[in-house]
Amino acid sequence: MVKLQNRVVESFLDAPGPEIVAALLYGEDSGLVRERAARLAGAVVEDVSDPFRVAEVSQAMLKDDPSRLFDEMAAMSLTGGRRLVRLSPAGNAQSAAIQTVLDDSSITPDGSFLVVEAGSLAPRDSLRKLFESHQRGAAIPCYLDDDRSLEALIHQAMSGHGLTVEPSALAYLCENLGSDRQITRSELEKLALFKGRNGGAVTLAEAEA
Repeated sequence: MVKLQNRVVESFLDAPGPEIVAALLYGEDSGLVRERAARLAGAVVEDVSDPFRVAEVSQAMLKDDPSRLFDEMAAMSLTGGRRLVRLSPAGNAQSAAIQTVLDDSSITPDGSFLVVEAGSLAPRDSLRKLFESHQRGAAIPCYLDDDRSLEALIHQAMSGHGLTVEPSALAYLCENLGSDRQITRSELEKLALFKGRNGGAVTLAEAEA
């Protein structure tokens, strides 16, 4: 599968394609990587803390036991339903182990789903190339918010609290947020609480405070 474009990412996170058994989330915005990985995990299993349906795999585990990832993906859920396997953080050193999973037909879409989190990856990096070219994998880039997406996020966050944002306050927030999606959301939540529940427009002074 190719790298997913923004217009299809949202729907994929809520309902991964039936032919997909693994997804890679990567990019400069580590907060967005974590946010999207958590959302995708929630689409696979109802309770991401369920030890019978969720397995966490690390680089150290694979270094000591290269077949660990395949074994976790091949395991059956003791309580029924699809299993979730999470690998974080990942890099090119894990490409071979992941390819073994993607290539093996015994790993079926109704069995286990693999969510892989990584940092920035260049087009030539083996991990990114694997997911972008394999028909059973999906690559989801998580880039830093640009002005347009950041403005939309700010408006969305404030409207959820019954608030609007004055243009000067919006400009200030755009200049000072956007390097990490989770930090941005946290700061906007603090701003909404600071503004209070009386509604109205967030001012520049309130945003600065």
